[in-house]
Amino acid sequence: MISKDVIVPPYTFELEGAKVTILEVVRLTIGRDWRRYLVVLTIEYGGKRSRPFTLQVRNNAELLEKIKSEIAKMKILIWSGHAYLFT
Repeated sequence: MISKDVIVPPYTFELEGAKVTILEVVRLTIGRDWRRYLVVLTIEYGGKRSRPFTLQVRNNAELLEKIKSEIAKMKILIWSGHAYLFT
């Protein structure tokens, strides 16, 4: 059986100098053992904001690690002159 539940409303916090806004979290459950969360979020750094994108995670610790990775990618793109990719 597959079930989906929306869990969180928009939530904003700061992480590694970037503003992270979680727009939506959807829980996916298949059977009893398999559970994942689809997290839709945006990242703002240096006055530039990413488009909304989705991360699939198992728990909060994995979510934070993936967000840190996305922030690092964004910083590298901005510092290397590719800020035009963001709004």
